[in-house]
Amino acid sequence: MADEARPRRDVDNTRRGIPGTVNVPGPDGITFGGLLARCSEITEADRAAPATIQWVPDRVLLDAGVEPWMELPMWAPDIPELAAIWQLSGDRAVRTGIRYRPLADTVRDTWLWLRREAVATGRAVTEFERAPGIGLDPAKEQAILSGL
Repeated sequence: MADEARPRRDVDNTRRGIPGTVNVPGPDGITFGGLLARCSEITEADRAAPATIQWVPDRVLLDAGVEPWMELPMWAPDIPELAAIWQLSGDRAVRTGIRYRPLADTVRDTWLWLRREAVATGRAVTEFERAPGIGLDPAKEQAILSGL
C-alpha cells in the first residue's frame, strides 16, 4: 500500500477519540545535539557557508537574559523551575499505536517543505521572518558568542 493510503496513527488518535494527553517525546537515543547535527547535514547544500554549532553553558545564556523557549526554542536550562522537563514517558503514545519516523526523514521532509514555501513566497529559503519576541536576536547571539 502506498504511504499516502496508509492511515497515520499519530494523526488518527484524534479521530479515534483517545482522551487525555499523549506525550510524544521521541524514541530513546535521540538527542538535541543529534537533531542539530542532522539539520546541519541536510541543509548544507542550501547554505553559502557551513553551519557552526556552538554549545553555550546555561549560566552564560541566563546571565545574558536569554528566555528559555521563546528566544531559544527547545532550550530548557538546568534550573529548579524546569527540572526534569525532558524526562517524560512516551509509553502511552506507543500503546496508542504511534510510530516514530527516522529523524533524518523528518528533518529532510521539513526542509523540503520550507524550501517549497520559500519558492511559493518568492524568497530565499534562508530568509526567515521571525515573529516579534520569538527567536534569538542575531545581535544578542553575536554578543553572547563573542563573550565566550
